Amino acid sequence: MQTPLKVLRQRRTDWIITWRQNKVRWVLFYYLVGLIVSCLFMFFEERYFPLPASYLQKSLMIVAWIPCLTVLVSIAVTNRGQLLNAADPDPPPEATAPQDFFQRYAQPIFALLMFATWSAGYFFISSITEAHTTHQLPTLAWEQNAPLVPEYVFIYLTIYPVFLLPFLFIHQKDFFRLFSFAYINVMCVCYIVYLVYPVSIERPPLAGHSFSTWVLGIVYGADHPWNCFPSLHVAMSLLAALTILEVRRIRGILTLLLTVWIAYSTVLIKQHYVLDVVAAMVLTLAIYFIYFRGQILNTLFENILQAEETLEHWINRQIDSRMWDSLNGPLKKRVSEMVQAMIESAMENREKGLDPDRPAPEQKPHGDLPAEKP
Repeated sequence: MQTPLKVLRQRRTDWIITWRQNKVRWVLFYYLVGLIVSCLFMFFEERYFPLPASYLQKSLMIVAWIPCLTVLVSIAVTNRGQLLNAADPDPPPEATAPQDFFQRYAQPIFALLMFATWSAGYFFISSITEAHTTHQLPTLAWEQNAPLVPEYVFIYLTIYPVFLLPFLFIHQKDFFRLFSFAYINVMCVCYIVYLVYPVSIERPPLAGHSFSTWVLGIVYGADHPWNCFPSLHVAMSLLAALTILEVRRIRGILTLLLTVWIAYSTVLIKQHYVLDVVAAMVLTLAIYFIYFRGQILNTLFENILQAEETLEHWINRQIDSRMWDSLNGPLKKRVSEMVQAMIESAMENREKGLDPDRPAPEQKPHGDLPAEKP
């Protein structure tokens, strides 16, 4: 089986694009991380220490000030305190032709297309199922008694940068293709369920005039209260976290923790049922094992075959050694004498200048000999 994914279990760091290879992709990656940081900051700010700032200032803080600061700090740390690495010993070639540009930035462009497909597909299905009869799922007692917490809308919004993270720093083509197909499969399954069994949820009225309530109102206005089962928010964030976990353990664990928080936020802002969250996790884990772990099982099978071949060679060597040790009496003595005679003969020929490994010099034919003088 010829598969380039044989190193999946090794958490290959060379699958991650470096700063020297493509600075633009890393700047975009740092910006997405900055968006996550700004949403987390705004959650704690709105919930525990509200700042006396206008909605415009807080909006700019989320989409501009904190992300840009994160980009600058990350670049400085990456380049050891230098914002621009002018002494790059091996700079990447400049993109001079359109095909070179597309080849260099094909994966970020594909990430934007994937994000557009995800969003457009969701809203298109939502417009189709608007006139259909929707269903409601049973709720847990905790779910019924849980209050609406508008501040969790900022945790809910972190799904959008999390969705794009694997596309911007993973460059290994086969693995990139693998998790891209996994993304597409998760979306297709969710869209089919939305069409066949549309589920709606009742939202409580928004009260208060805080910045969190204003942002949650925008989310409510853009996203209709149906197409809930399974939660595409939770499914895509969990798949992104598992994808990152395959190449970077620490980043993957942090993204998994954020995914759990996103799942919790979908219930507290009354966007999804608990069953939506559970169904999304089951779906994502199933596709993850089919795409990722299936490849790893094949890899383990190949490793077992290699281990069997190595064991067979070792056993053959042991058998040869035991057979030599079992030679007793005149036979063993005769074999030893023959080997010793061959070694001595080779040494004598080497001392005389007759290398047995060197071919004999060619002799000229008699016709080429000079004529004898009279």
